Amino acid sequence: MNEAKPILKRLIEKAAILGLGEEDLYNVKDLFLHNEFGLSLDTLVTQMYEYSLKIDKETYDLIVEASGKMELPAANYSFMQELIMIG
Repeated sequence: MNEAKPILKRLIEKAAILGLGEEDLYNVKDLFLHNEFGLSLDTLVTQMYEYSLKIDKETYDLIVEASGKMELPAANYSFMQELIMIG
């Protein structure tokens, strides 16, 4: 689980840059600080999807990498491919 921590931290930083709202970021960070990494990732991805935040390939790859480090099926997050910006 500790291997996922720096990846998840980077994802949280990217979500802030992409415009995820303050309240959602607070909730994600709170889960992260309490070592609830799986819930933090799920909440982050869900909120990014709900707000249709456009992501780049790097962000998607970080989602897949974080889920792999937590032994969560990457397929659970494949829907995020819809949000990847082309070009």
